[in-house]
Amino acid sequence: MKINRLTITITLSASIHLAVATYYIGWHSQENLLMSSETVGQPLNIALQQATKPETKQSKAKQISKKKINKQPLRPNKKTTAKSEETEKLIEQQTSETITEKQNTEQNSQYALQSNNMIKYLSSEFRLRFKYPMLARKRGWQGTVVVGLNVTQKGKITQVAIQQSSGHGVLDRNAVNTFRSINQLTPEISQNLLRNHQLSIPVIYNLTGG
Repeated sequence: MKINRLTITITLSASIHLAVATYYIGWHSQENLLMSSETVGQPLNIALQQATKPETKQSKAKQISKKKINKQPLRPNKKTTAKSEETEKLIEQQTSETITEKQNTEQNSQYALQSNNMIKYLSSEFRLRFKYPMLARKRGWQGTVVVGLNVTQKGKITQVAIQQSSGHGVLDRNAVNTFRSINQLTPEISQNLLRNHQLSIPVIYNLTGG
């Protein structure tokens, strides 16, 4: 009986160990098969193939067409070209106007300087020729007469007129006749004139005691 029990125990123990060993070996072999099976590896391979997927003819054609488009020179926009031309014309016009204004300013400054020089000369010559009218002196007539003169580019006095009367004809006529007696400017002044000059010179008639 003891031998039978021992035999049964050994047999059961061996059977259990064998079953355990068989299950363990079978599970590992299944795991290895799954890890190395093509069904698991294919998705990875497909993914890699998609990442490095060769370009199709259509995609290559699109890239070539894009390169050609990039290489083609840009066609000028008609509206932009027209605006740029208008801007250039406007700039040229403004530049021309600025130059003209500058030239006019310079000419006006020179004109004013020449006019001042002529007035100084005419005033000096007027004093040398001036005589207070006897009738006006006896009657005590005084006043200011503004005389307008036209001087040509050659320095000749062509017109002498009353612009503002003194209120006494004697004094007015005296001023006009005195300026007319000057007749011509000096060559030094005349040779630098650029155009005709219009001058206004006030003459003050004033009696002093004595």
